[in-house]
Amino acid sequence: MKELIYWLAFSVSGAGSSDLLKLRKEHGSMERAWRVGLSGGLYGLPKEVTKKLGSIKPSEEWEKLEAEGIQLMNFDDNEFPQLLREVYNPPALLYTIGKRSVLKETLVAVVGTRKASFYGEKVTRKIVSEICPAGLVVVSGMAYGIDTIAHEAALAVGGKTIGVAAFGLNQIPWSTDRLAKRIIAD
Repeated sequence: MKELIYWLAFSVSGAGSSDLLKLRKEHGSMERAWRVGLSGGLYGLPKEVTKKLGSIKPSEEWEKLEAEGIQLMNFDDNEFPQLLREVYNPPALLYTIGKRSVLKETLVAVVGTRKASFYGEKVTRKIVSEICPAGLVVVSGMAYGIDTIAHEAALAVGGKTIGVAAFGLNQIPWSTDRLAKRIIAD
């Protein structure tokens, strides 16, 4: 966990996936990269990222994450989805809400607009309500619109669902704390 705190801190600073993977490779650990960064010795990162490092307190960022019920895994984590490892430019981090163990099951990603039409909402609810009883797990980003509808529809039929985002915590457009709490409790 200690190492993961520094992955989080760099992510909060605005470092992207390729930056994070490069830092790990160049410095051997994210904690070491963090120390180098605080001393002003990091090169190759955008200036706006390196400027923020001194104002970020890694342990406080971790506490915020835990307080929200958000879990974090990096590319090296055994639970990191295998199919994501195989894509071009995979995410270095995944922020999740829900039981991470479901990521080993058969997954269906549901994505869509944040401004769902009546038809889009109806079709999403119908599809999700039919696939969940078959044992499929709904994965979506918990953003407003189709994502939220998919999570709610899965929960309504007793299905499994998990919220996943592959970008910085400060950029996560998660819809509601109420939905997050329902997914965590499921």
